Amino acid sequence: MTDTPPGKVIPMFTELALRESERRFQQAFDHAPIGFALVAPDGRMLAVNHELCLMLEYDRAELLQRDFQSITHPDDLENDLAQVRRLLDSNADDYRIEKRYIARSGSIVEAQLDVSLLRGVDGRPIHFLSQIQDITARKQQAKALARAERVAQTTLSALGEGVIRCHADGRIADANTAALAMLQADPETLIGQPVASTVVLESLEDGQRLANPVGQALADGTVVRLARFARLANAGVNPPVVTAMASPIRFSDTEPAGAVMVLQDVGELHQATEELIYLASHDALTGLRNRGALEKNLRRIIDHGDKQPRYLLHMNLDHFRTVNDICGTQIGDRVLEDLATLLQAALGERAQLARLSGDEFAALVAADGEDAVTTLANELIDTVDRYHLIHEDRPYTVGLSVGVAALMPSDCEPSELLVRADAALDVARQAGRHRVHFYSGDDPAIRFNLDARDAAQRIHRALEQDGFELHLQAIVDAAGQPQGYEALLRLRDGREMLPPGAFLPAAKHLGLMPAIDEWVVNAALDLVGSRTAAGHWPARRYLSINLSAGSVSDPIFGARLLECLRQRSPPADALRFEITETDELRGHDYATLIAALRANGYRVWLDDFGSGYNTFELLKRLPVDGIKIDGLFTRELCDDPIDSVLVAAIADVGRRLAIEVVAEGVEDAGSLEILTGLGLGSFQGFYFHRGESAASALARPAF
Repeated sequence: MTDTPPGKVIPMFTELALRESERRFQQAFDHAPIGFALVAPDGRMLAVNHELCLMLEYDRAELLQRDFQSITHPDDLENDLAQVRRLLDSNADDYRIEKRYIARSGSIVEAQLDVSLLRGVDGRPIHFLSQIQDITARKQQAKALARAERVAQTTLSALGEGVIRCHADGRIADANTAALAMLQADPETLIGQPVASTVVLESLEDGQRLANPVGQALADGTVVRLARFARLANAGVNPPVVTAMASPIRFSDTEPAGAVMVLQDVGELHQATEELIYLASHDALTGLRNRGALEKNLRRIIDHGDKQPRYLLHMNLDHFRTVNDICGTQIGDRVLEDLATLLQAALGERAQLARLSGDEFAALVAADGEDAVTTLANELIDTVDRYHLIHEDRPYTVGLSVGVAALMPSDCEPSELLVRADAALDVARQAGRHRVHFYSGDDPAIRFNLDARDAAQRIHRALEQDGFELHLQAIVDAAGQPQGYEALLRLRDGREMLPPGAFLPAAKHLGLMPAIDEWVVNAALDLVGSRTAAGHWPARRYLSINLSAGSVSDPIFGARLLECLRQRSPPADALRFEITETDELRGHDYATLIAALRANGYRVWLDDFGSGYNTFELLKRLPVDGIKIDGLFTRELCDDPIDSVLVAAIADVGRRLAIEVVAEGVEDAGSLEILTGLGLGSFQGFYFHRGESAASALARPAF
């Protein structure tokens, strides 16, 4: 929020009790990538997001007619209810369990449930905030891994050991049945042969011949074990993978009289181990390498000091979520598998494709300069363009955006390279998608994205550690007598006090405005409530609270705001709400919220009036109690005749509609004289007052 000027003042609001999901709750409730629900203490669904509806196969209206008990697997219900009772009967705030839900089709959804209880100021429960993550695939993979481990353990314990006894000269004396089977030999051809030429062991990695351990055991008189698995190279078409150990045979302290060689067939164990290694480094759906494997490869290249130019391509499928939402996750998975195959084919031998998560892929390519990389990236974009999905006689298409970062071993860690490529990808998507963008530290768009991430961390710290502060700027009459105050927001980060321009753009970009707006509302209510109770709130003055367009358009935010006002019941004439006049007002929920606020006695103003392309059209369809003229039109009022005409028109509209008009950005006596001449009676700006702490502002009788 800026001290007017400049322009937009967008405040912010309270700490969400969701420390478990710092990132997942960065976006508005209904666009979260996991299921969210507001649940009444009796289990009724109060609000659900789109992801939860998809997960449980219900539409929103159907799900809102249910309670959580009816969609919980009967075997898991008692545990869930016990946790609910624990929260309601104690001072506990949250719990986490794994449970099963029953989808509309009857299928079972394995889920991780994180529940937080929101209480009112009197400590009474209001509702639960439930986060539901579908972990069905993870549970299935865990079961698959557990099965593979059990197979490996059982196989290892049940393997028949091949035992070969040798004379002191290294010739075979005898062998048991298991050894004969491993070597695919019979006793007549095996007995009397040199063990070194009969039992030939070779490396699994490079096929090099390994020294037979019998020779060393006879020479040193010690037990010798191969350090790793080996292959019986001369044991037929499918030679087994074995472990080998040799022990000397002694009858006294003399030289060994012979040796015993033990072979264990560990083929199944080796295969299971390879599968486990594969699963740990590959994506279960597409079979591509995963993020961990990509980072290991980057680490290896950086440590090796390879000077060959390499570039990391970070790719995102545009509009994939639309396909997934409309056609279902099964079709979405098929699309991911198809495109993974097509992209890898397009890359060919130039790079290995990796799936990072969801609809994000990456590839590390060796190329001679940015032109070659651009050509390759455009080939990949064209490959995705040519892919068409037909589902239920309807065609669907997806696109591809690509962010590129050069690998510079001298100054770049794997994690940093991924951050750079991701920042470039963000710019490509923000610029309209379906394009490639290169990372550059001097690129303003890149810097904005990186700064936004840094600002997001500061915002999260402020929400968690009460780092925000509320300041006030007076709204006065022509004589400087305060009529009310606008709530302004500051962020204290260590010793630094940040103005709203340093963090609000990032908060808006990352979807954090509802959380910030909630903090501001609660802080404003605390201020008015505590001073009113103590008899220190100035009579006939109001506090004006800004609400961002994104928050006002969010039905979940609206419901929480109205519930908060209902519970705390501040005097209606002590509060006003400012809505920034912007094209970001969307849907129908913002009009519903504004109507509800006015119906409860709260006045609503349009802030920054005149700055948007649809200024008067918005005023026509949205009943409000007042407008605040954007400071852009008042700062140069004495010198710009166009500004004078526009302000006069706005003032005339206010008179004709019988609504309040406040002129923002008043900075000099000349502007004030013109504005009063136009019949305006309420003003805000540096000419009267610069924003300051609430205590200081409320102590001033006039300005």
